[in-house]
Amino acid sequence: MSLQASSRLLRVPLPAGFLFGLVIWQALIVQAVPAQVVRIAPKANACDPALVDAGMEVSGLKDFGKLMSAEINPMFAQMERGLRAQGKRLLPEDRNRIFEIMQQAFATEAVNEEVLRSMRSHCEPKAFAAAVEQLRTPLATKVRGFEDQFDRSHSPSAVNRYAASLQQHPPAETREALIDAMEKTVHHADFTADTDAHVIVALYMGLSGKATDDNQLSALREQILPAARKSTRIELLMIYRNLTDEELDQYIMLLRTPELQRFQTIYKSAVQNAIVRRSEVLAAMVRQHIDTRAARH
Repeated sequence: MSLQASSRLLRVPLPAGFLFGLVIWQALIVQAVPAQVVRIAPKANACDPALVDAGMEVSGLKDFGKLMSAEINPMFAQMERGLRAQGKRLLPEDRNRIFEIMQQAFATEAVNEEVLRSMRSHCEPKAFAAAVEQLRTPLATKVRGFEDQFDRSHSPSAVNRYAASLQQHPPAETREALIDAMEKTVHHADFTADTDAHVIVALYMGLSGKATDDNQLSALREQILPAARKSTRIELLMIYRNLTDEELDQYIMLLRTPELQRFQTIYKSAVQNAIVRRSEVLAAMVRQHIDTRAARH
């Protein structure tokens, strides 16, 4: 699965790509069993709700469901291109229904609810309060403005044009070093590969009823990682191109503070949990569609 990325603080991935198409194709041809969803019980009084809301606001998580939903059309189109590349296509009677299932599984409110549940469950008052304070500083606010702009205006063609321009005008060594330092701080490519692999495994287990082991998960992650590293470099260069080297260096130092490192861990867990849980819902809904169609025939 190739993950299209949102450009928030931690560069949150959104699922859209070729392998996602392969997984959906599996959903149409594999006899499935119900997906297993792990329920996480919220901690009692872990954080004031206002602090959780503030953490979601400054990190961009409040917009995550909307961003996810906005990817449904390109995700579905990419899925169909992937199928056509294999000489396959969705049956006419399946196409509209599968699109509706994807819309329902990754609906804005459904995704936001999953993220909010996880953030509340794992909130640590000290880390959240420090993160909110640090992410409201002028520099962090300026950086988030560039990230928001990328979210609103980027497209695959725009990213591809920027990548082509890098061939003609490579970044300076200092900028390359800073981008490398940023990636070593936020570990976006690793997170993309981890999330991708978990989504595919969750769907496979839900659809086939067969368990997977850590070796299979690790192998899948390693297949995804090279492309994730390549796309991460291009996106980071593009998003932060209007920051000076000094500003980018200061922002990296901010992200390396212990409180923000801890906040990143919680943030990533919330996003990954939301994506995996909604993927399991997707698998279950597709299975129901398959069963209904089979019963009719």
